[in-house]
Amino acid sequence: MKDSLRLEWVEDKARLDNADADALRQYYRQLLQTQAFPVSLEMPAVLMVDEEAMKSLLDSTPKEHPPETSLQVKRQGAPWLWAVDVDHHFDGDQEEQYTGTLKVAVSSLIQNFFPVMATGIMGMEELQPAEGDNDVWFSVYNPY
Repeated sequence: MKDSLRLEWVEDKARLDNADADALRQYYRQLLQTQAFPVSLEMPAVLMVDEEAMKSLLDSTPKEHPPETSLQVKRQGAPWLWAVDVDHHFDGDQEEQYTGTLKVAVSSLIQNFFPVMATGIMGMEELQPAEGDNDVWFSVYNPY
């Protein structure tokens, strides 16, 4: 599955600068409808970088830890990107817990996130960050 990964970079400053997840969903659907984006690359989620995600990328510095260091400590400050569920429709319910977005650790994109999305074994609404990971998703398996 990793070998078939293909990332398509989409940049449209006029439409996407300062866009939120809803604007990105709408833009993605439009690309698919107008066939401006290969249908073979259709996925249930797309990645988004905003100011907060960019800060996580730029502020991240690799750290060396002794082998006995806990996984939670090792994961602190890991860079992440937003994953946006392209099929999520917010109905205005203030009590809705699932927002259709998820912070995904960059280190987990290819090994964990992409296979889950590509196979459809779980939907994004089922993916929950482990407690202690500062709302960043690393994997389906909760090691704590």
